[in-house]
Amino acid sequence: MTIRLRLTLLYSGILASTLLLFGIVLYSFLQFYLYSDLRSSLKDQTRELQENVKYNPLGWNLFIRLDEFDTAHTGMYIQVINLNNGDRARSINLGIVELPFSQKTLEEKKQGYYVTAKIQNSLFLIYSDPLILNGNVVGVLQSAYNIGVLSEFLSILRALLFFYHYLLYVWLHISGGYLLSALYNQSTP
Repeated sequence: MTIRLRLTLLYSGILASTLLLFGIVLYSFLQFYLYSDLRSSLKDQTRELQENVKYNPLGWNLFIRLDEFDTAHTGMYIQVINLNNGDRARSINLGIVELPFSQKTLEEKKQGYYVTAKIQNSLFLIYSDPLILNGNVVGVLQSAYNIGVLSEFLSILRALLFFYHYLLYVWLHISGGYLLSALYNQSTP
């Protein structure tokens, strides 16, 4: 085996390993950045909606005008649940679908929390924020994004990285075996 072939195999392995490492770093960064951006966007827009919540002086009726918030433009789904009487107000784009929530978790935390749920065969990232009046949780304001496309994109990217990793693994073993057999042939008389 010539020195040129050995160096070509060595540098090809280094390049392939570097590309795999770059792909893993890129995937991790994309996943972290996209999900953290969605989470902060949900939280910020929910805080903005909190300002539109109106309580009556007795605190038993909960009212919010969802018409004023442009849900179609943002792609956000909104649901308000009055825990006192069970009424639910939903944005138009949500239709008759109800976003799931856990009243127990909401009362324990007394602060917003995120959950990923599958609704009608699509993944949603849901932020549930309690509506508190005089220290009591009287309702929940939920906002959600459909993350099905994002999740599918990341799973395809992950599958491509695994496939590339497998090819690199096979290639390294084949070239390593080729190099070892060449070295063995040179060392035997």
